[in-house]
Amino acid sequence: MLDHLIESFFIQIQRGEPWSNPFERHFGKLTDHEWTEILVKSINNSNIDGCIFPPFPSNELQASIHGFGGDIAIRGATDFRNFVKRNTPHDIFSRLDRRMLDYGCGWGRISRAFLRDFPIENIYAFEPDKRLSAIARALNPYITITTGNFTPPTVFGNGAFDMIVGYSVFSHLPEGLAKDWLEEFSRLLRPGGCIAITTWGERFINRLAVERENMENGQQIHRYSELVINSAGNLAGLLQRFRSGDFVFLSSSPSTTYGETFIPRAAMERILPNTLSIFKHDSFSLAQDVFLLVKDT
Repeated sequence: MLDHLIESFFIQIQRGEPWSNPFERHFGKLTDHEWTEILVKSINNSNIDGCIFPPFPSNELQASIHGFGGDIAIRGATDFRNFVKRNTPHDIFSRLDRRMLDYGCGWGRISRAFLRDFPIENIYAFEPDKRLSAIARALNPYITITTGNFTPPTVFGNGAFDMIVGYSVFSHLPEGLAKDWLEEFSRLLRPGGCIAITTWGERFINRLAVERENMENGQQIHRYSELVINSAGNLAGLLQRFRSGDFVFLSSSPSTTYGETFIPRAAMERILPNTLSIFKHDSFSLAQDVFLLVKDT
């Protein structure tokens, strides 16, 4: 399957079309719902209308990263993409030279949902985990996937991107590192550009309270929920800290740079560089809370 994809890609180059976007050409006029169904179909059928889609990793690998795989995983990615498309300044997606960075891309789930939205040569992804970046690169040779350190800076130049997305990354960063990456994003973003990031919020705390009660009654709950419950200890105290505007980081592993993070709006405003502002904060539309940030023009 991957050999067929690479062969198709190089045929385009031989035809003098190295940067034509087959996903935009074949599926650019579809509705968001229809595009989602095409991506779901590509899980089991890589060739759709003569367009070769990147293959998927195993469900086991997907589940190890974000708790689930298959159509649930890709529908979650397109839900995020559709939210971003609906809520960011529209001129970003109409600029001819628009460029996108998928920060903390994992195996490439989120950037896959944006394949038809940017010139193919202008879609970049960054994954500091060397193993995951290698997997993502092998799966999807259409886009540029880079790696680096868990701390900034990156190799990209100033003002390189119009859009930066980070799904379920700021839900794991401690405050200092989150602040450092926001500073780096500001450097990487063109004036008027947008950042879309997700994190945990009050809804998840309330869900954990219900799941803890279920667990105490002998019911099995999701392993990730159990991990966070054990890390949090006093959920009522966690909720109080969140409502008070604290940046809450729970250390759930030996690492000091990875845990479980809850960011209320007040905390986000506090750690933003002065070049960025909150364009939209949504705590109900997606599985995680979303912050859309814009860079001053």
